[in-house]
Amino acid sequence: MRFDELLGRETIGSLLARAGVKPAFIQPHRSFTSRWAWDDGTTAVATVWREELANLDTIPWREYSDPRDRKDLVGSRRTSALEHFDLLVRHLEQPIRVILQRRQADETKWAAGVSKGRGLDPEPWFPTREGDRVILQRGSARVATLVSLDGQPMVAREPRFSARETRPNQIEFRRLVAVKSNNRCALTGAPSEVCDAAHFPWCDWREHNQACHGTLLRRDIHAALDAGLLDITEDGSVSVSTRLAEAFPPYAELHGKRVAV
Repeated sequence: MRFDELLGRETIGSLLARAGVKPAFIQPHRSFTSRWAWDDGTTAVATVWREELANLDTIPWREYSDPRDRKDLVGSRRTSALEHFDLLVRHLEQPIRVILQRRQADETKWAAGVSKGRGLDPEPWFPTREGDRVILQRGSARVATLVSLDGQPMVAREPRFSARETRPNQIEFRRLVAVKSNNRCALTGAPSEVCDAAHFPWCDWREHNQACHGTLLRRDIHAALDAGLLDITEDGSVSVSTRLAEAFPPYAELHGKRVAV
């Protein structure tokens, strides 16, 4: 993508309108057009300086830290930075529109305007959180590397979520794995009515349907396993990612437990 081809002299108001911002929300005065981010409750738009992008020739992204931790930001710049950062946090992993801008190289001309050119990117951008930072990436949300509560990287597993194909011999597979844990969740003891027959990550769920290929898990735990937020190793050890534990601390209690294999 050649970003320079997007940059012109179109006004902020015109770009916001093209981005889908409600007309009643768009205002002509400078205090509105000089913002760094706008949100009409339906459409979110953020400005990004071309000079601050990484990986410009592949998948561009920009890292942001919380402006509250910066002492160099004061006055209107601090206000704009806070609005911009908070908008990204409100829309984590959701698409937002981006207005790309390029700075005037000659700083003596900044009094008349810092931007040399601006344009609306036709592709959506996605903010994601990594620790205390926010990463804004073009085209798709960045996939963060998951780490277990031991500090070890989690094994990558293709997410299946709820869109699962029907397993061959599903009823028989469930019966076999349920016997191993007395018809209860192997990790929590929850009754079978709220459990799924889950395949171990190293097994092919289309072909492996013996008792040694899976276990009975509460449905939310099964979903976490499918999403790669939780892992079960070949010796039955359970690893919980920091992301899952931070989202709902009780999941941390599962870390280090074992299931029968």
